[in-house]
Amino acid sequence: MLCLIIGGSGVGYVWQKNQIYELGKQIKQREQRLIGLDQQGEKLKKQLATMRTVQSLEDSIKKLNLGLGQPQMSQVWHIPEPSRDGSGATTNETQYAATEH
Repeated sequence: MLCLIIGGSGVGYVWQKNQIYELGKQIKQREQRLIGLDQQGEKLKKQLATMRTVQSLEDSIKKLNLGLGQPQMSQVWHIPEPSRDGSGATTNETQYAATEH
């Protein structure tokens, strides 16, 4: 009976050590994957920033032959920013919205 208890304890100890080793290995693999995903995310952020530049957008327009150009001054509307105090008007002037006819 004593041998059975000692043998069972030994087998349980070895099994626990093996489980700890396997879990450590899994943690290390997941940490490495996380590092790789972080690096990939940073690379994609830089790529997005590059693609958002005016030069890159203009190159894409030319490459895709979209036929887009700079807008005429009559096509540009400058809209004043609303005030932050919530009163609605940015100056002493009253603002109106255009209505459809």
